[in-house]
Amino acid sequence: MPDFTGIDVIDELVKEDKIKNQKIIVLTATTIDEATTNSLKKKGVHSIQRKPMDVDTLIEVMS
Repeated sequence: MPDFTGIDVIDELVKEDKIKNQKIIVLTATTIDEATTNSLKKKGVHSIQRKPMDVDTLIEVMS
């Protein structure tokens, strides 16, 4: 995403009435520090998962 970050996307998602109450799951290939984790949780992120992620974990997180 050359013009914006994943955090920018989350900021826009939570503004949308149609989806603001949906679970936001962040998938990342990198390690996210505690400050970023806390910031994401405050923005409404339900779960932060590292890639690769197995299907069973994804299903559990989505339930």
